[in-house]
Amino acid sequence: MSTGLSDKDMAVIFKKDAGDYMIAAENLRVDENSIWLVGPTNFMRSHAIELLLKAALLANGWTVEQCRKKLGHKLVEAMDEAEALGLTLTDQTKNVIRTLSPLHEDYTFRYQTRTHFPIKQSRLMQSLNYLIGYIQ
Repeated sequence: MSTGLSDKDMAVIFKKDAGDYMIAAENLRVDENSIWLVGPTNFMRSHAIELLLKAALLANGWTVEQCRKKLGHKLVEAMDEAEALGLTLTDQTKNVIRTLSPLHEDYTFRYQTRTHFPIKQSRLMQSLNYLIGYIQ
């Protein structure tokens, strides 16, 4: 699928879209301990992480097609590839990504197959804010 945009342009778009998903998730959030809207907010946040990691890869020579074919929705693999290209992540951010990855991959957040998630919303937002600030 060709958009006519360069992969570097797509990196900028991915980062901007990730920011939009973060804002949408914050607008849905009720409070730290609420079970309401946890699935949709965590879906938006995990998708934002996916976009940010792929933006880092696109800015460093990857193509959109490589991201799609090699990574799919695998957050840990995207994180590992981005780190290999120089992305530096905090331990907290790595742990958040490792925790979210299997839930993002199997569409848990899209289809609400769970009501409890092992990660606090505030910790997830801290990691997202770190990522969006770090990725150029």
